[in-house]
Amino acid sequence: MNKKQQGFVPSTLGESLDALGSLAPKSKAGQFRLLLPAIEAKIREGVGHAAIIRALQEQGLKFTEGTYFNYLQRYRIGVAIAAARHAAPQAEVSGAARTSTPSVSPDSSGDAGRRPPTFDYDPRGIPDLLK
Repeated sequence: MNKKQQGFVPSTLGESLDALGSLAPKSKAGQFRLLLPAIEAKIREGVGHAAIIRALQEQGLKFTEGTYFNYLQRYRIGVAIAAARHAAPQAEVSGAARTSTPSVSPDSSGDAGRRPPTFDYDPRGIPDLLK
């Protein structure tokens, strides 16, 4: 009898990860998601999308060209968002370390933070503007 037939319960983290790693996604989208890094590499190498779609169909992943491009676009957006989230905290930390609080020095005229004067304007007073 093997471990599966005996009702194997993993006792270590390593065995648990091995058991999870052996599970394959059931949906087309899940299967496609696993292949996306390899697909992106082939695109960068210059392989055409039509050839990639044909190869996927030969492997049993049959979907339309529109679905392929939709999945590809969603993957790329997800990668870009993840990269932005990863870069943002680093930029904040490095930016905070580089800059200090700027000191405010008053202008010699004393008008440094003053707003320019506003004026009232009524376009009804000039009939040519409303034509």
